[in-house]
Amino acid sequence: MNENIENQTGIDKKILLCWKCSFPNKVGDRHCMFCNAPLNKKLNFISWIELYFAQRKWRKALSKRKAKGVNGFITLTIGIILFLSGCYLFTKAVFTNSFTNWMISLLFLIYGIFSIKFFLSRK
Repeated sequence: MNENIENQTGIDKKILLCWKCSFPNKVGDRHCMFCNAPLNKKLNFISWIELYFAQRKWRKALSKRKAKGVNGFITLTIGIILFLSGCYLFTKAVFTNSFTNWMISLLFLIYGIFSIKFFLSRK
């Protein structure tokens, strides 16, 4: 098992990446929790290259997952702004009997509700 840890340079020693699917596992595990492959397999050069690119794939996926949080906050902020401005225009349209403000307010309300719904439905 120590040979496998030494073959995985540049990663934390508390985790062990699977040679087949590159899923992070605990050091004491004997089989991968994702694909059930044995973790004590000795890596050759081809396997080491595959592991390297699998690590890059996992890191890229994790960085995308972090970036979605920022985009989600922007989506929520735009949705709230659209919804509130739609409410304001709707009340203004009701008191002034303006059909144009009423139509614009409905568009703002619909876009605001859908962007908030989109933010809340993503997990």
